[in-house]
Amino acid sequence: MGGSKANDALLRLYARMISDINKDLAGEAITAERAQVLERKIKRRFSKLAARTGKLFENARRGAVDRIIKGHEIAIERAASAANVSGLSVSFNGIPDEALDLMMARRGLSAKNYKSVLNRGLKAAAGDIEDYLTSAIGRGVNARRASQELAGILSRNNEAVLNLVNDSKLTKSTIKAALKTGGITPDQFRQANKILYDSRRIIVTETNTAYRQGDLLSQERSPVVKATKWQISGRHNITDSCDYLHEADQFGLGAGVFPTGNVPGSQHPFCLCHLTSVLRSPSEWDSPKMKAQRPPTLSDGQAKKFFKGKTDNYIKRQKESINYYQNLAYEVKTGAGASAA
Repeated sequence: MGGSKANDALLRLYARMISDINKDLAGEAITAERAQVLERKIKRRFSKLAARTGKLFENARRGAVDRIIKGHEIAIERAASAANVSGLSVSFNGIPDEALDLMMARRGLSAKNYKSVLNRGLKAAAGDIEDYLTSAIGRGVNARRASQELAGILSRNNEAVLNLVNDSKLTKSTIKAALKTGGITPDQFRQANKILYDSRRIIVTETNTAYRQGDLLSQERSPVVKATKWQISGRHNITDSCDYLHEADQFGLGAGVFPTGNVPGSQHPFCLCHLTSVLRSPSEWDSPKMKAQRPPTLSDGQAKKFFKGKTDNYIKRQKESINYYQNLAYEVKTGAGASAA
């Protein structure tokens, strides 16, 4: 994604924010004076961010995706050396762009990962989140800075918090200093911290998604990879859909093993589960690879058995999440219509 597209996204975001302010003004939700103040702050913030974005897009690489590609290149080289095979190579050209495109496709079809965040009154910012995530991940911005910049965007409907935004960013130190000096109330302090938490939650999830998507595309191209295994995070401390993906043998390939094209996306915000490669023997390296298959549907009975001891509502949510995301992965990969959960 080039600098011009990034700036276009920022301009759309700026226009939408100004439009929302004008709607509030027309509906007498805010005063004309407040509308002018908000517009000035938004314009100042985005003029700085737009200028910075254009430059960074020219020089920055998609770090998360690039790192996983490099790992696959090294793995192929070592596998070929160990098997005494010469001439084994594969091109990973275009994967950073493909990974970002697929991330957009997945988010375009699903808002589940943002449900709890959007339910906090941030529904008006949903489109802005999409634009900014494309920008931040494309620029290779580190998670801390990206979350601060996103927090600046999410502050737009809260004037007290918006006043704390500096150089397009909302930081914890600024929030604490404002509370100490009496610049904000304890309630506004809580609101500002919640915005920072929400922004970090989204950025961490999306950075991991970029890494995972780049990994999947690289595994698909690698001749030494047969399938992909879902590995649960060591910090995972509650039984949920991630456990099912890790333990269930859904495709006859072993517990948690998927045809690479079938691997679903992150199951929830802050998901730190990762993927490992199931390797092929050297004699299979020139053979066609397994294609994505329509995923099996988890039934009510199977879900109740796996999540035994959990409430009916919890079991229902996990079952729906598993079926939804597995069908979504298949749909994005093949273009086929996803069946209902």
